Amino acid sequence: MIKLEIDWWKLQTIAKEKPENYTLLREAQKTLPPLEDVVANKGYATFEAFINDVAQLPDWVIECATFKPIKPLKLMVDGSVHTAAVKDALAVAQVHLPGNELLRIHEVQVQEDCCTDHLQDQLKQGWRIIAVCPQPSRRPDYILGRM
Repeated sequence: MIKLEIDWWKLQTIAKEKPENYTLLREAQKTLPPLEDVVANKGYATFEAFINDVAQLPDWVIECATFKPIKPLKLMVDGSVHTAAVKDALAVAQVHLPGNELLRIHEVQVQEDCCTDHLQDQLKQGWRIIAVCPQPSRRPDYILGRM
């Protein structure tokens, strides 16, 4: 996995020269300012995404982006620290690494000892389940997020 970044100055160039490409970036990262604000030099933002395969990116993204490696995770296994690649570390820790959808979440909350009826009400209000945290001898805790 690689971190992709497009800095503010390159975002401005894209917005001025190829507004349709800026619109695509903004659809992927809703926190980017509107096209008009970028062209008028209002605000500041950086586009960030995590990708697995650079070959799937369009050429215009590759030309303007910078790529940064993800540092390996350090894991405690049997009381000692082990450094592993991200993929191996996630497999050992049994953690799922989602795609860019997690980056679109703007608001989070924790619901402790949450009953099913209350959880259903939260889902109807636009919240989505990010994580379920089972608890011994009581109902699970939920981490919820919404865009």
